Amino acid sequence: MGIFTSSYLAQGAFVSVQAAMIGIQSQQRLLTGQSLPATSETFALLQELGTVLQVDIADMLNRSGNRGEALDTYIETLQGIGNISVRKQKELEQQTDSFSTQVKEERSTVRELESSLRKILRNEDYGRAATVQEQLTGAQAQLAQTEAKLDQAKDVLDRFDELLEIAEERLTAIGNNREVLIAGLRVLDVPGIEDLGILDQGKPFRRSKSKSGENDDVFGSEFIQKK
Repeated sequence: MGIFTSSYLAQGAFVSVQAAMIGIQSQQRLLTGQSLPATSETFALLQELGTVLQVDIADMLNRSGNRGEALDTYIETLQGIGNISVRKQKELEQQTDSFSTQVKEERSTVRELESSLRKILRNEDYGRAATVQEQLTGAQAQLAQTEAKLDQAKDVLDRFDELLEIAEERLTAIGNNREVLIAGLRVLDVPGIEDLGILDQGKPFRRSKSKSGENDDVFGSEFIQKK
């Protein structure tokens, strides 16, 4: 069933059942990605990464029978889904470049047809005007469609960029505080995850100006640093 599911089965108290079910459902959508639109597969992966990043590490470790193994399993899970997400990030970057080039070409075509139509109308060649007007309408519609695809690709790419940056910060923080976390002590002043609305597919995403705040906590709750 994938990284998230196998990790959950290997560590019974790894995360809450609800979070695990979200991960399972996301992996199922990924497996059927070939028969679904690219956006469905992409958002399934985005949801999977977001689900792993939303895990409350303190609660997960407290539910575990072996804190060290549970933390290692979580790290492997986050690294695994992170690697897959990086590949998707590269793919989206290529798509964005391709759509950008296509938009430039289609805008040039629209401008040429607009210029031709103006000349034809000045010459009162209304027979040709109808044909060129039809071509212009089609070119404008194609341009609008490509621009929408470009905007969508950029939007999703921004979401992956933000989540992958958070994932890197979280892995670094875990590495720097591994012994403290396993001991069950608390850690302060670590980079945190804000409620950025990254997984809200229905609304435009804007990258945050600040990655951390006074109450941010990359582990899901406040910890007291081991002295």
